Amino acid sequence: MKTSPGFSSKAITAGGLPWGILLLFFSFYIVGVKKPKVLYFPANQPNNVFVMIRMPVGTDQKVTDSVTNIVEKRIMKVLGENNPDIESVISNVALNAGDQMGFDRSVTSEKGKVSINFVEYKYRKTKRPTNISMISEK
Repeated sequence: MKTSPGFSSKAITAGGLPWGILLLFFSFYIVGVKKPKVLYFPANQPNNVFVMIRMPVGTDQKVTDSVTNIVEKRIMKVLGENNPDIESVISNVALNAGDQMGFDRSVTSEKGKVSINFVEYKYRKTKRPTNISMISEK
């Protein structure tokens, strides 16, 4: 059997394999005892929040607009009218009201979107978590 220089198949079967297994278990033990300080899911605050509104297909644009206005007023009630942490609140109906991640850019009268743009986190006046959970509850 041909092997690469410096590598012997006998080393794996004779004495190298038990040492490799021992090293593997030792590394698991070290990682388990001294946990690395890695934060996998940080609790960050977003800069944008999008509230998507979908009405039944064929809904008149005026009806979708009135529902979008109601949703916008509820959001402003939760966040406050003069909140210094909010940069802008923009409502779209039909045009640009689709999903940001989708490629559908068509005009649909049954879709509405309210975009809330926050000030960058380091420039926010209040460092407490934003009322995003309150928006989703209402």
